[in-house]
Amino acid sequence: MNRQQLEETIYKDASAVLIGKGYISPMEVLIKMDRLTSKQVEDTPKKII
Repeated sequence: MNRQQLEETIYKDASAVLIGKGYISPMEVLIKMDRLTSKQVEDTPKKII
């Protein structure tokens, strides 16, 4: 996937996440793009700042 295709995919998937959830989260976009799985997100340690 070249840069232009990547930008188009990000725009399309970010728009779909915004319409579906009402907000955009980088992790949600990566899940939509099949770059992350829900399991990977769940397994990621959460840090409290």
